[in-house]
Amino acid sequence: MEALVAWSWRPWPAGAMLAVGGSLLLLGTRRLVQFARAGRGDAAFRDYASGLRLVFAGLALAGVAAAWITLQGWLLAIALGVGGEELLETSLILRAGAAGRRSVRRTDPQHHRHAARAVRPVGAGWLD
Repeated sequence: MEALVAWSWRPWPAGAMLAVGGSLLLLGTRRLVQFARAGRGDAAFRDYASGLRLVFAGLALAGVAAAWITLQGWLLAIALGVGGEELLETSLILRAGAAGRRSVRRTDPQHHRHAARAVRPVGAGWLD
């Protein structure tokens, strides 16, 4: 492991990580701009949350690359800690948005019309 950290030409792969992180950052920023231009609908919310997720992933990857180039352990810890927490948080936001869409679909009148046909009288269920 020490050989990987103290590698004499470590700036090259770290530079590639930095470039990928910058690309993710730009892609995420583009989605955030799309959110700002769009309305406040469901698709715009997904653009916002996924854009924010890409921004944090890009920043975390760039932070790890910078920590590897400069051999700073504290920078690696901050990049991984903050990046991991923010990725978890935006994943939960996207999952909550998806669950909200499913619950809206269940309140659709078409769903209730078909569900009314499947209603059985009391005593005919499998929980009795």
